[in-house]
Amino acid sequence: MKIIQRLLPDPSDSHWREAYYDPLDLAHNEAWVYQMLAHRQGPYFFGLFNIITPSQEAAWVLVLEFIPGPTIHDVAKSMSTDVIHDFCTLGLDAVRDLALSGWTLRDIRCSNFILCGSSGSAVVVMVDLYDTVRVIPPPTLERLAMVDAKRFLMRFKVV
Repeated sequence: MKIIQRLLPDPSDSHWREAYYDPLDLAHNEAWVYQMLAHRQGPYFFGLFNIITPSQEAAWVLVLEFIPGPTIHDVAKSMSTDVIHDFCTLGLDAVRDLALSGWTLRDIRCSNFILCGSSGSAVVVMVDLYDTVRVIPPPTLERLAMVDAKRFLMRFKVV
């Protein structure tokens, strides 16, 4: 479950206008992306719901299937080189497949990639898709796939 709530930006931050996204837009975009990508990958998306928080604020809840498994950080820090290689291969396949189908994952962070399944049937699932966008008309999708794949691999340098 992911709760998206309105938080007022800090007006003392001179860059707040560039960094602020309307939470309503984020919630609805992420819900739309999960629905559009349901045939490509998990997690299973149950829906977007409106709630009222204990402080009486409106918020939105995305209800998703829980995906157990290690993230890039876990794999890079504690797994064997074979597991790291498999994670990189599967992660690159997932990012490239997404890009070749006309989507760009603009939020490539370590916590957004989860290795799930057992050896031989493992897949990398991408989560936290609030900043994923459809690229229409697509530029050369091969170029987009290469750029997004490079951004995915760069995550291992910072771990």
